Parts: sequence; C-alpha cells; structure tokens
Amino acid sequence: MERKGKKFCILCGKTEIEKIIVDGFCEDCIKKERKLFEISTEPFSIKVCLNCNEIFSEKKYYNLEKNFHKTIREALSDYFSSGKIKTNSDINLDIQPLLPTNFDDFLEKRKIPVKIRGFGRVDPRLPSYFEEQEVEVKIERIICFRCDKIKRRYYKAILQFRTKKTNITPEEQNEIIETVCQILQKQIKIDRMAYISKIEKNKGGFDIYLGSTSAANLIASTLRDQMGFSMKKSYKKSGVDKSSGKTVYQTTISLRLPIFKIGDIISIEKQDPIQITGVERGKFLGIKLDNLEHISIPIKELWNFQIDVIAEKSSFKDFMILSRTYNSIQLLDMENFEVKEIYTKQLSTDTLKEGLQVKGVEIKNNIYLIQTNDSEGVQSK
Repeated sequence: MERKGKKFCILCGKTEIEKIIVDGFCEDCIKKERKLFEISTEPFSIKVCLNCNEIFSEKKYYNLEKNFHKTIREALSDYFSSGKIKTNSDINLDIQPLLPTNFDDFLEKRKIPVKIRGFGRVDPRLPSYFEEQEVEVKIERIICFRCDKIKRRYYKAILQFRTKKTNITPEEQNEIIETVCQILQKQIKIDRMAYISKIEKNKGGFDIYLGSTSAANLIASTLRDQMGFSMKKSYKKSGVDKSSGKTVYQTTISLRLPIFKIGDIISIEKQDPIQITGVERGKFLGIKLDNLEHISIPIKELWNFQIDVIAEKSSFKDFMILSRTYNSIQLLDMENFEVKEIYTKQLSTDTLKEGLQVKGVEIKNNIYLIQTNDSEGVQSK
C-alpha cells in the first residue's frame, strides 16, 4: 500500500523508510507469516540399541563408539532431512542437538532437545536472515536386529575347514582364525552382519558360522589366495524373508588345506621334485630342483593333480661346504659329520663358498642343497 507517496505495511503500518516493503508487507510481518521452514507435527524419535549402542534412524545405523557428538548430529541431520522439514525456499539448515559432554550421560537421556536453525530468505527481494526453532527427539532403547540375531546365534554362511591330512593342527587353526578376525574387523565397517556366530570343532577340522554371506565369500577367497585352500560352495534353502518374500539360502563353503606347507618339497603326478616357496595372487610359487627353474602354478589347477610330499621343510638337514670345484662340492653333514661329495654343472652362483652352512635334503640318493636366502638349490648327480 502507499500513503502520501510512500509504501507501508498493511498489517503493522511501518513505512518503507523503516522496513523493506514487499507486496504490501514489511519484512518483519513477512517473517511472521512465512517461515523459512516448517517442521512436521509428528513425534520425533530415534532408536538406540541397549547392547551395541548404535543409533537406528531412517533405515540406517550409526556407530556411537567414536565421536558420539558428531555421529548424533549426522544421524539427526539425516533424520530431519527425510521429509520431516519442509522448506519454503532455498535455505541452509543446521541441526544442533543439545548433548551432554559424557557419553554415559547421553545413554541415560530419554529426550534430546534439538535446535534447528535455518538461513535464507522467502523472497529474493529480502535480505537473508536466520530463523530458529526447537523440538524434542525421543530416545527409544531397543535391541537392534543385529544384536538380536547374534543373541539367537543366527548365521547365513558356514566356513568348513578341513585338510587331507589327519587333522588341522592347533597352529594352523590359530592362523586361520586370526586371519578371519582381521578380515571381519575391516568388513564390519561396511557390513554390520560380518560377525562370528559360533565356532564348532569337527572331525579333522572346525567350522566357523558367520552372519554375512558376502563376508564369508571374502574370507574364503582371501584364504585361498593367501594360504592355498581349495574352495567348494554349496547352497541350502533356509526359509523366506518376511519383508521381501524372497527365498533365503544358507551358503556352505568347504575349504581344504593342501597337504604341504610353504618350504616343503613335493612332486606333481610323480614328476621331478619342486620346492614350494610361497603363495601369491592365487598361485603357488616354486622351484624345480632339477634345473632351478622358478615356476608358478594356479591354485585351482594344482588341486586337480596328484600331489605327494617328498620332504617336509622340517626334515631338511644342515651341511657345511668344505670345498668346491667347477663341477663338484664336498659337504660335511652337520648331524653325523659324514663327508659327502656331489657333482653338478649348476655351480654358476658365487654364493656357494667354502665354509658356508646350507640346508639340504636327500631324495632318491640325490642330495639337493636348499639355499633359504635366495631359494636356489643344487642337485647332486
């Protein structure tokens, strides 16, 4: 409206000299009539697990173990952003829960006061301004579905560890479980169901029950590539998901340790001896002791052949080089002090010097020297 050539507010009478007038209303009256944002009138609540203290909000979980102030602000920001705040313009919202300093004090709370502060404007002809509203968010203490499943020993996958030998040794079992736990510590950050439900000993080995099929698949492939396991999967119908109506399957992954260990000497299909020197990227690495050729064999392929352990690493003997010529080496057996002489044309390496102590093994009347520092061997002829 205009009065004596001046615009004025039709509600409060203020003139354009006092306040900005837009469409007959001053900026103060516009702010009263048109809010930057409107908050839903429904009750607000977030769920906190009694057991793991994780927040459940809008189908998402938030871990409170680290920096709970930051985590709760993030959870509440996501919560109010999911249709609980309607904005009348393009504004910036800041969610500020009023939290106690101590985490234990927070867990005792039943409600959280939350300040919601917006910055913007309802009309481009007005300057931007702040607007603040305060609400309360109820804290519901529950048992989350994950903790409920753990309590009921729920599992979706089984890892069965066996060996072609009589039993998996305690050392092997400890190494496997340690590797499994290391993988789960990383996986739990992206997969809440990556937990161990139980571990059961069985004849010749043990089983690990897991809450996550994807975690089980990751563990199985990692152990295959790092330790040389063979892997076989099977599936069993275990029920129907009530929420989706889809059939739920339980996965069983059978993992078998090879009969040999790193460092052992094996034969493949009764062929020449090979020392296994390592496992890398799904392949066994080795050295043919007849010609010192370095080889790699895919794990999947090796399990299709007949494997025999010719000599275990623990059976290697200590020898000392007494003398050498261009095609022979004289050795002293450090166990019984017998002097033995081996003949070979493969003495190009300068590392086989007099006085050097080396490892060796006798196979079918042939002595193979195993140099553990560079994994080269020398065969007697």
